[in-house]
Amino acid sequence: ASKRSTQFASLNRYLSDHGISRQLSARVQRNARHALKERKRHTPESSVELMALISDPLRAEIHYEVYSPLLTAHPFFLLYNTVNPVGVRHICHTAVQQVSLSRGDVIFSEFE
Repeated sequence: ASKRSTQFASLNRYLSDHGISRQLSARVQRNARHALKERKRHTPESSVELMALISDPLRAEIHYEVYSPLLTAHPFFLLYNTVNPVGVRHICHTAVQQVSLSRGDVIFSEFE
């Protein structure tokens, strides 16, 4: 708990030192709290040291099992997985990553 309060004190100090508005500061703090909860619920791969030692083909299988259910929820990827499961496996291994987002975050902007 003290580590967490130290982290938030540091974040607040940074936001204050840089003149970040109250509205944006509140969103940043809310996102940080959400990210910490998610980290407790779902261990990120980056925090598992042994994952770096696992062979690339095995990690590809892990990524497929982790990410394919999310991808195949979309009709395009469901069909693509039926036609080309190796392609979906490759996408899961090389192109998918988890990110923490907050309500109101802009993911895509015009002309990007």
